[in-house]
Amino acid sequence: MRPSSETELRQSLADIATPQILVVGDLMLDRYSWGKVHRISPEAPIPVLQVAQDDQRLGGAGNVMMNLSALGAEVLACGVTGKDEAGEIVLGLLQEQEIDTSGVSQHQDYTTVLKHRMIAGHTHLLRMDVDPPPESEVPQEELIDYLKKTVPKVDAVLVSDYGKGLLGNSVLQNIAAMGKTHNIPVLCDPRRNTNYEIYQNFTLIKPNRSETEAAVGFTLTDQDSILKAAQKLKNELNLEYVVISLDQDGMLLYHQADDYQFLNPETQEVFDVVGAGDMLISVLAFLMAGKASIEQAGYWAQLAAGMAIQHVGVVSFSRAELLHRFDYGETSGKIMTLEQLSRSLPHQEGEAPLLNERERALLLSAIESINRVIIFDDIDASHLIRTLRPEMIVKGEHYRNQSLPEQEAIDEVGASIEFFPEY
Repeated sequence: MRPSSETELRQSLADIATPQILVVGDLMLDRYSWGKVHRISPEAPIPVLQVAQDDQRLGGAGNVMMNLSALGAEVLACGVTGKDEAGEIVLGLLQEQEIDTSGVSQHQDYTTVLKHRMIAGHTHLLRMDVDPPPESEVPQEELIDYLKKTVPKVDAVLVSDYGKGLLGNSVLQNIAAMGKTHNIPVLCDPRRNTNYEIYQNFTLIKPNRSETEAAVGFTLTDQDSILKAAQKLKNELNLEYVVISLDQDGMLLYHQADDYQFLNPETQEVFDVVGAGDMLISVLAFLMAGKASIEQAGYWAQLAAGMAIQHVGVVSFSRAELLHRFDYGETSGKIMTLEQLSRSLPHQEGEAPLLNERERALLLSAIESINRVIIFDDIDASHLIRTLRPEMIVKGEHYRNQSLPEQEAIDEVGASIEFFPEY
């Protein structure tokens, strides 16, 4: 694989206009209930969650659509929901992002996939899943008719397969055939399955380590076994490329036995791996739709996935944010915020804050310029300041001319103090 210069790499992303990308896959609703546990239920030995906040987000293929929309693609959604409350919410969230939903059908006998996570503080108590019944059938001919009209008009097709009943063999075979006929790249994030023949003739598939092991029937222990697995998948499925995401070991970009590249992870610190796989396939599709080389697409995909795992929860990045990381790196202008546990704050400041510490952390971690959010339970930040030794401390303007409890620690490490205007 031919390495690109820094100028070529930057231009490969910056010069892409607005590609049209069709995403075909299992639409889901992710629901989160955050709260606190103060007691055990008298009905059974289980905690009682006092819900303080609910949140709803696109999941499954919907998360991929969000990623592509944030990058600047024109996204066409193809999937199915039930005629139920969750289905209406999914359609509304897609339309809020100006994603074309003309390929999304609603069916009375289909149940919209829902994943409901219940969280107390930092503890994930329970996940409740609602899936379509096994006997649910999605009308495949209706889906294929839409694909026949749409695939020839787009720049790439991304298949997000979670195995929820939408993507039958006939649909997958038709997508592959249409891609070949019209010379359009077809990428797939596959389901966990021992039979990958359903992805015959795709341009690229991107299984993770465990999915690859299930598909090839042996464990990936070193680079030789990883290459053996990639070659097996490519040859047996007649693929152009195989991309295997290897968690802490980075990623393999494989074309053929003498043409492959192991990409090291862009970061060594992992905060949350949720959504990293979706980010990887999204950026690969965006770059390939924009006519970038597979090497350039692989570079940007690995960079974006590395950024994603440094954030709490699922995030999407704009092209400008990726280019900023490329230009300035991870450590340039590093900003870290320290968030005190809500139970400690009333003692310090009178009234409890409007948002609890988790809500503040989620809000702050979505800002690209903020690299770390640390939640602490001390009476003040003196210990953390002595440990981290920051160059600058930023406080709100109302702290000016006040005695700071951390002043001694600030003086010890030689940090400057700036006061931020409050509005």
